[in-house]
Amino acid sequence: MSKIYLGTVALEKNRWAPGRIPSFEVSDLIPAITDNGFDGVELWQYHYTHVADEEKAKLAASGVPFYLSTYISIVNRNEEVYKEIGDVAKAIGAKGLKYNFGKRLDTAPDIDSQIENLKCLCGYLPDDTKLLCECHAGTIMEDPELAGEVFSKLDKERFGAIIHLETDTDFADRCFKNYGDRIWHIHCAYKNGNDGFVAMDDGTGNVEKLIKYYESKGFNGSYAIEFVKFEPDAESHLKHAIEDVKYLKKIIK
Repeated sequence: MSKIYLGTVALEKNRWAPGRIPSFEVSDLIPAITDNGFDGVELWQYHYTHVADEEKAKLAASGVPFYLSTYISIVNRNEEVYKEIGDVAKAIGAKGLKYNFGKRLDTAPDIDSQIENLKCLCGYLPDDTKLLCECHAGTIMEDPELAGEVFSKLDKERFGAIIHLETDTDFADRCFKNYGDRIWHIHCAYKNGNDGFVAMDDGTGNVEKLIKYYESKGFNGSYAIEFVKFEPDAESHLKHAIEDVKYLKKIIK
């Protein structure tokens, strides 16, 4: 069965607040996370960089498989920041690192420069850390054809892609056509037309249809629950995430 990770950003009420100051310590919740069906943790960058050394040590010693979800810029090279992120990846033994290319602009972005900056970042990471590009709306990687061209310039063994659960299937077909062998990870957040996130087991069967579609395209990578129904505290968020992972475990091969 594919591995399912819990994105700690899903539990964080301050995820978009100024300063990105964590409202809880991830280490406190790791037993509940691992005991309830998750295979690992996709760690929000600030749940490591914005915490005390004691918490950093607990995360590093936890033995949990980690992906590291970063907000690092490859538009403007900053090797001091790259080294900091590399040190985090080494400390937690990150199996993968999420990053984004720059935003789509009115003027043509310097894609070749971003690729070189990405390769520079790669040099600060553990040799076995996969780099996972979130092919996000609003970035240059939103365009599947352009994304395919970018991936053709990157090592196929090291650089993969993330797409999103509720991607329209016609659009997803273009993604699989242009870089399907790079799609290694799916971010799961489910709205089904609502303003906010809702439970995946909503009685419609839509999530199962989406999962079966991805499997029909040959996807056999990992998943992460990225967002859940918003609540005032991490423990309530975690309850929703546990409900979602139990449902996903029923339908994912």
